[in-house]
Amino acid sequence: AFALELPALKGGGFEGQASVQYARALLLAGRDQEAAQFSRNYWEHEGAGKWRHEIVRLLILSVRRMEDLDAFHALKAQLGREKAPAWLMRYYHRNGVVWALQDGRHDDAVSHLAKYAKRGLKGRLRLEADLWRGIIHHELGDQSAAVDAWMRVVQRDPNHYFGLVAREFI
Repeated sequence: AFALELPALKGGGFEGQASVQYARALLLAGRDQEAAQFSRNYWEHEGAGKWRHEIVRLLILSVRRMEDLDAFHALKAQLGREKAPAWLMRYYHRNGVVWALQDGRHDDAVSHLAKYAKRGLKGRLRLEADLWRGIIHHELGDQSAAVDAWMRVVQRDPNHYFGLVAREFI
Protein backbone atom coordinates (compact mmCIF):
# COMPACT_ATOMS: atom_id res chain seq x y z
CA ALA A 1 0.00 0.00 0.00
CA PHE A 2 1.11 3.54 -0.69
CA ALA A 3 1.92 5.83 2.19
CA LEU A 4 1.22 9.54 1.92
CA GLU A 5 4.61 10.56 3.30
CA LEU A 6 8.03 9.84 1.93
CA PRO A 7 10.35 10.65 4.86
CA ALA A 8 13.38 9.02 3.23
CA LEU A 9 13.21 11.58 0.41
CA LYS A 10 13.16 14.70 2.56
CA GLY A 11 16.08 16.91 1.67
CA GLY A 12 17.38 14.57 -0.99
CA GLY A 13 18.41 15.79 -4.42
CA PHE A 14 15.68 13.71 -6.02
CA GLU A 15 12.81 14.65 -3.71
CA GLY A 16 10.89 16.66 -6.29
CA GLN A 17 11.23 14.17 -9.10
CA ALA A 18 10.42 11.21 -6.85
CA SER A 19 7.37 13.03 -5.44
CA VAL A 20 6.03 13.66 -8.94
CA GLN A 21 6.55 10.01 -9.85
CA TYR A 22 4.84 8.93 -6.63
CA ALA A 23 1.82 11.15 -7.34
CA ARG A 24 1.76 9.86 -10.93
CA ALA A 25 1.78 6.26 -9.68
CA LEU A 26 -1.18 7.00 -7.41
CA LEU A 27 -3.04 8.60 -10.30
CA LEU A 28 -2.28 5.71 -12.65
CA ALA A 29 -3.47 3.27 -9.99
CA GLY A 30 -6.81 5.08 -9.94
CA ARG A 31 -6.24 6.43 -6.46
CA ASP A 32 -7.30 9.93 -7.41
CA GLN A 33 -8.15 11.13 -3.90
CA GLU A 34 -4.74 10.08 -2.58
CA ALA A 35 -2.99 11.54 -5.63
CA ALA A 36 -4.80 14.83 -5.10
CA GLN A 37 -4.04 14.89 -1.37
CA PHE A 38 -0.36 14.08 -1.87
CA SER A 39 0.00 16.55 -4.75
CA ARG A 40 -1.71 19.34 -2.86
CA ASN A 41 0.45 18.74 0.21
CA TYR A 42 3.63 18.83 -1.87
CA TRP A 43 2.48 21.93 -3.75
CA GLU A 44 1.55 23.85 -0.62
CA HIS A 45 4.34 22.77 1.74
CA GLU A 46 7.26 21.13 0.04
CA GLY A 47 7.62 22.01 -3.57
CA ALA A 48 9.66 24.57 -5.38
CA GLY A 49 10.61 25.17 -8.97
CA LYS A 50 9.89 22.82 -11.82
CA TRP A 51 8.66 19.88 -9.76
CA ARG A 52 6.18 22.10 -7.97
CA HIS A 53 4.57 22.93 -11.29
CA GLU A 54 4.73 19.35 -12.52
CA ILE A 55 2.91 18.07 -9.45
CA VAL A 56 0.21 20.72 -9.95
CA ARG A 57 -0.47 19.18 -13.36
CA LEU A 58 -1.16 15.87 -11.62
CA LEU A 59 -3.36 17.66 -9.09
CA ILE A 60 -5.39 19.16 -11.95
CA LEU A 61 -5.88 15.70 -13.47
CA SER A 62 -6.82 14.16 -10.11
CA VAL A 63 -9.42 16.81 -9.38
CA ARG A 64 -10.85 16.52 -12.88
CA ARG A 65 -11.12 12.74 -12.61
CA MET A 66 -12.83 13.08 -9.21
CA GLU A 67 -15.25 15.52 -10.87
CA ASP A 68 -14.85 18.03 -8.06
CA LEU A 69 -15.74 21.28 -9.82
CA ASP A 70 -15.41 23.38 -6.66
CA ALA A 71 -11.86 22.11 -6.11
CA PHE A 72 -11.10 22.76 -9.78
CA HIS A 73 -12.20 26.39 -9.45
CA ALA A 74 -10.25 26.73 -6.21
CA LEU A 75 -7.14 25.51 -8.03
CA LYS A 76 -7.54 28.27 -10.60
CA ALA A 77 -7.82 30.88 -7.88
CA GLN A 78 -4.69 29.56 -6.15
CA LEU A 79 -2.78 29.42 -9.43
CA GLY A 80 -3.79 33.02 -10.07
CA ARG A 81 -2.62 34.16 -6.64
CA GLU A 82 0.72 32.47 -7.23
CA LYS A 83 1.04 33.94 -10.71
CA ALA A 84 1.51 30.50 -12.25
CA PRO A 85 3.35 30.39 -15.57
CA ALA A 86 1.31 30.70 -18.76
CA TRP A 87 1.96 27.09 -19.78
CA LEU A 88 0.49 25.82 -16.51
CA MET A 89 -2.59 28.03 -16.86
CA ARG A 90 -3.02 26.74 -20.44
CA TYR A 91 -2.84 23.20 -19.06
CA TYR A 92 -5.52 24.06 -16.49
CA HIS A 93 -7.81 25.54 -19.16
CA ARG A 94 -7.16 22.70 -21.61
CA ASN A 95 -8.42 20.32 -18.93
CA GLY A 96 -11.34 22.66 -18.34
CA VAL A 97 -12.26 22.41 -22.04
CA VAL A 98 -12.11 18.61 -21.96
CA TRP A 99 -14.13 18.30 -18.76
CA ALA A 100 -16.76 20.80 -19.86
CA LEU A 101 -17.22 18.99 -23.18
CA GLN A 102 -17.52 15.63 -21.40
CA ASP A 103 -20.24 17.08 -19.17
CA GLY A 104 -22.05 18.91 -21.98
CA ARG A 105 -21.24 22.31 -20.43
CA HIS A 106 -20.58 24.02 -23.76
CA ASP A 107 -20.52 27.56 -22.39
CA ASP A 108 -17.81 26.52 -19.93
CA ALA A 109 -15.86 24.86 -22.75
CA VAL A 110 -16.00 28.09 -24.77
CA SER A 111 -14.92 30.09 -21.72
CA HIS A 112 -11.98 27.80 -20.96
CA LEU A 113 -10.89 27.84 -24.60
CA ALA A 114 -10.95 31.65 -24.64
CA LYS A 115 -8.82 31.72 -21.48
CA TYR A 116 -6.51 29.10 -22.98
CA ALA A 117 -6.05 31.27 -26.08
CA LYS A 118 -5.56 34.41 -23.98
CA ARG A 119 -2.28 32.95 -22.69
CA GLY A 120 -0.72 33.28 -26.14
CA LEU A 121 -0.85 30.75 -28.93
CA LYS A 122 1.92 29.99 -31.34
CA GLY A 123 2.63 26.96 -33.47
CA ARG A 124 1.11 23.75 -32.17
CA LEU A 125 -0.82 25.60 -29.46
CA ARG A 126 -2.78 27.48 -32.11
CA LEU A 127 -3.43 24.19 -33.91
CA GLU A 128 -4.66 22.61 -30.71
CA ALA A 129 -6.96 25.55 -29.99
CA ASP A 130 -8.46 25.33 -33.48
CA LEU A 131 -8.96 21.60 -33.05
CA TRP A 132 -10.85 22.21 -29.79
CA ARG A 133 -12.75 25.11 -31.36
CA GLY A 134 -13.94 22.73 -34.09
CA ILE A 135 -15.01 20.14 -31.52
CA ILE A 136 -17.01 22.76 -29.61
CA HIS A 137 -18.73 23.95 -32.81
CA HIS A 138 -19.48 20.34 -33.71
CA GLU A 139 -21.00 19.71 -30.27
CA LEU A 140 -23.11 22.85 -30.66
CA GLY A 141 -24.38 21.63 -34.04
CA ASP A 142 -22.54 24.20 -36.17
CA GLN A 143 -20.90 21.80 -38.61
CA SER A 144 -19.79 24.53 -41.02
CA ALA A 145 -17.81 26.38 -38.34
CA ALA A 146 -16.41 23.06 -37.09
CA VAL A 147 -15.14 22.12 -40.54
CA ASP A 148 -13.69 25.63 -41.04
CA ALA A 149 -11.73 25.33 -37.79
CA TRP A 150 -10.51 21.85 -38.65
CA MET A 151 -9.54 22.90 -42.18
CA ARG A 152 -7.29 25.62 -40.72
CA VAL A 153 -5.53 22.90 -38.77
CA VAL A 154 -5.23 20.58 -41.76
CA GLN A 155 -3.85 23.36 -43.95
CA ARG A 156 -1.16 24.27 -41.40
CA ASP A 157 -0.32 20.76 -40.18
CA PRO A 158 -1.43 18.19 -42.76
CA ASN A 159 0.85 15.30 -41.80
CA HIS A 160 1.28 15.59 -38.06
CA TYR A 161 -0.87 14.87 -35.02
CA PHE A 162 -3.32 17.78 -34.97
CA GLY A 163 -3.69 17.81 -38.75
CA LEU A 164 -4.35 14.07 -38.85
CA VAL A 165 -6.92 14.30 -36.07
CA ALA A 166 -8.64 17.25 -37.79
CA ARG A 167 -8.74 15.34 -41.09
CA GLU A 168 -10.33 12.39 -39.32
CA PHE A 169 -12.97 14.69 -37.81
CA ILE A 170 -13.74 16.20 -41.21
